[in-house]
Amino acid sequence: MKFIYGVLLLLCINLAYSQRTPAIAHITQKLVKDIGETAEMACTALYSKDFNVLWVKVNRESLAESTALSSGNNLIVNDPRLSLKQDMNSNRYILQINDIQETDASVYRCDVVIGMNNKISAYTELIVRRPPFIYNNSTRSLVVKEGQLVQLECYAGGYPSPRVSWRRANNAILSIGASMYRGNILKMPAITKEDCGTYYCVAENGVGKGARRRISIEVEFAPIITVLYTHLGQVS
Repeated sequence: MKFIYGVLLLLCINLAYSQRTPAIAHITQKLVKDIGETAEMACTALYSKDFNVLWVKVNRESLAESTALSSGNNLIVNDPRLSLKQDMNSNRYILQINDIQETDASVYRCDVVIGMNNKISAYTELIVRRPPFIYNNSTRSLVVKEGQLVQLECYAGGYPSPRVSWRRANNAILSIGASMYRGNILKMPAITKEDCGTYYCVAENGVGKGARRRISIEVEFAPIITVLYTHLGQVS
């Protein structure tokens, strides 16, 4: 009788265990990587043996266009840089991306599919350090009139966020009285002819060589008339 009771108890425990609702206990926190490095993202999905676990690359602009990368222990994208590891003892599903590129930067989602319209999810993010680049809405070459307010604008992207500075060719002094100015906008309230020439917007963030844009400023000014006086000696 005790034996039968023990068998029934074991069956009840196994049945209760098999009916437990899956849960995501852990997912890798946000990763910051350089181009060419390797990233591993792990998702620990408890009680997921009888359920499908997916890794998805999320399209933040259109969730409907997100890309499923794996299903269970199988990759479903044709990318030799990607691999999948599954550890059933710890219920971990590990997505590995080798030779990281800028396009790999994204939010990634781990899904455990419970039913047709029922799933549990957890999110992580892969951030790829990117060299600076200067946006096209930054100032280009200008032709202005003397005395005019001139505002040079320079906007840059990249990760980490770049620092933007302004310089003149040959380190000539800026109108502010220094050879360098830090900031996105360089203002010259009343430009003079001495301010004409080549300016450089420089963006740096410690990744790569930085970015630089050349801006040429031409200043139109009124003619300057110089009168020369000649002293004629007295004729003897």
